[in-house]
Amino acid sequence: MEELTYDPGGNLDLATDPKQAYAAQHPERFPLEINRATISELLRIPGIGPRSAKKIILLRRECSFRSVEDLKRIGVVTKRALPFILVQGKKFTPALSKAARNDVRHFQPSLWGDPI
Repeated sequence: MEELTYDPGGNLDLATDPKQAYAAQHPERFPLEINRATISELLRIPGIGPRSAKKIILLRRECSFRSVEDLKRIGVVTKRALPFILVQGKKFTPALSKAARNDVRHFQPSLWGDPI
C-alpha cells in the first residue's frame, strides 16, 4: 500500500492510473529489462497485468523476448508499457499516430531577438 500514490485527502487520484503515478514518482526504477525483471517488478509496469506478467515469466524459461511484437502477442499493452521497459537492452518509444507525425511545427529562431 505504501507504493500507491494518494491525493492530499488520502484517496487514490481517480484521474491517474496508479501504476503510471508510481512510475512517475520512481523514475530511478525504470526502465526495466523485460527479460530479467522479477514478477513483482513486472507487475509495477504500466500495461502489464497479472496474466501478462505470468506469461512473461513462463515464456522466458524457453526463450528471451526479442521485440515489442513478442510482448504484444501475449497481451501486453505496449502503448503504456514501452516507456518503462527495455527489450534486450533496447529502449523503444511508442509510435506516433499519423496525425501526430503530420503535426510538425517548424521554428526558426531569430539572430536578432525578434521571432520571425
